Parts: sequence; structure tokens; C-alpha cells
Amino acid sequence: MIELTDSWTWRDGQLVVEGHATRINELLAEPLVELFRDALGWRTVYRHRTTGHFWELDHPQSELQGGGPRRLRELDAPPYPAEIDQNTQFIGLAPTNELATCEHLWPVEVAARSAGLRIATIGGWWERYSTKCIYFDCVFDHAALVRLFALAPFVVWHEYDGRAAGHEAGLCCERCDSLLVGKFGLYGGQQWPDATLTRQTGRP
Repeated sequence: MIELTDSWTWRDGQLVVEGHATRINELLAEPLVELFRDALGWRTVYRHRTTGHFWELDHPQSELQGGGPRRLRELDAPPYPAEIDQNTQFIGLAPTNELATCEHLWPVEVAARSAGLRIATIGGWWERYSTKCIYFDCVFDHAALVRLFALAPFVVWHEYDGRAAGHEAGLCCERCDSLLVGKFGLYGGQQWPDATLTRQTGRP
């Protein structure tokens, strides 16, 4: 796991920021895309445009004036919903701590919510009686989801066409019985992910 830190020193009566400050600034300026932050701004989570990995920027000495030196580190696991509280501020979202899916589908759910996709329903309509389900009013592009997100091998494509009885297509986490779905493609609708997400968080 990569970890970069600033160092603060006083020189000739002025504060000088050294350490990994230049590299931190480079990463924040280009490859890292902000996902969410806490209410005070002391913790911000990013996703790397190229690798898809999650990074966290925090201030371990936040009691110091100005927040203290920064620490930017690559996370060895995705930040899970348990780390989100009522003070979390999602970029492009109303603050919420009520993510519907399991942690294996969470990055896709956050991105879909950030894109402003309308949520048709949340809850347990599935025959497996799971309540970790969300239905977006869109048509998910399976190939784009695979390309953009590092999906676990037990996250598989799921389709159901019951016509008048309902229809859905999207991702199923077989480990957690969790669904993230949209409309069945045959019936049309807004397709997502689109080129905008590719530019923001996609891998080549």
C-alpha cells in the first residue's frame, strides 16, 4: 500500500511544506477523482482514473492550525458503507448513509447515484428475499460496467424479463444476494455508464 505524507517545518519564520507534498499535489490534480468527504473535510476518498483503486486523503494531526500535514494513501480494500455516517457528503449527491447494496456493489451504486440516475425502488422484491436491492431507471451497459469497475468474480450479470410482470437487468452479488439493476434492454431507456463516467473514473 502506497502512503505519502507532507512534512511541516519552520524556516526563517515561515512554514515550509516538504516531504511528499509535490507528489500529493500531482495525484490530486489529475488521476484521482473525488468520491466523497466527511463534513469537516478532514477525510476525502478518491478513485484513481486509470487503476480504479481507492485512495484516502486525511489529516492525522487535524488539531494543528490549518489541519496539519496531509496523508494520502492507497486503500487495500474499498471503503465500505460501514465507514459512512450521517455527516458524509457525497460528491453530486444529497448526503446519505443509506446505500442499498452490499459492499461488493457499492462503488457502482455510488457512481450511479452521483450520475443523478433516478431510483425506481429500493428493497426486497427478489425471489431470494434479500433486501439489499436497488432498481435504477436506466439500462445498464454490461460491458461498460466490467470495463470501469473492478468487480469481484462472484458479481455476475443478472437478467429477468417477465414482461408485464416486471423486468430487470444488472449486477448480482451471489455472495450477498444483493442486486443492482435497471430496465431490461429490450424495452429501451437511458443507457449507463456513458462516456462522461468513462472520462471521470474509467480504465483504458
